[in-house]
Amino acid sequence: MSVEQSRLLTVAEDIEYFSQWWKSESVDTTAIRHGSGILRRLLVEDAAGAGWRSLGFKKEPTIQGPDLLAFFRKEKFDVGLTAGAISAGVRHEGIDTAFLSARSVDNPTTGVLASADVGFAVCVGSAMRDARNPAPSADLDPLIERTWYLHEIPRCSRDDSPGNDSQPSRGNQACCERNGRCSRLKKQFATS
Repeated sequence: MSVEQSRLLTVAEDIEYFSQWWKSESVDTTAIRHGSGILRRLLVEDAAGAGWRSLGFKKEPTIQGPDLLAFFRKEKFDVGLTAGAISAGVRHEGIDTAFLSARSVDNPTTGVLASADVGFAVCVGSAMRDARNPAPSADLDPLIERTWYLHEIPRCSRDDSPGNDSQPSRGNQACCERNGRCSRLKKQFATS
């Protein structure tokens, strides 16, 4: 078997692994840890795209997953006030979780604005659904099951971490804004 054939086989096996993983009702932490490394190689390091191109397919592969920024726009959430957000697309024990987030909001008790350095309130939220009893189509479905071309996937990299003065890579501005906001939230929790 050639090196190229071996790479293609590995990509195919990894995709099959995720196909089986998605069908399972529960995934343990070891599987998540292993799966994270595989996803990084397939998507961030572009093994899936490279395999696709080497087979001569046109365009590029697509995946389905949640669209966090579109969800924020729909709900009128300010990305700059978001401390952390996860666009997950995870099924655990029959529950699909698309989004988890924590953001500062105006404090209803004291009136302190969400944009203040201290004293604001924190709102934690999620978008979930029961996968065991699928409901008819809902208004969030297009945001939860969006089809993405690989180049469209927003990525946060270690280079976009707080303290790095380099220009953020394309699509990572929201990550940088979020990371800057994290220190303000940590300060808020420390004073409350």
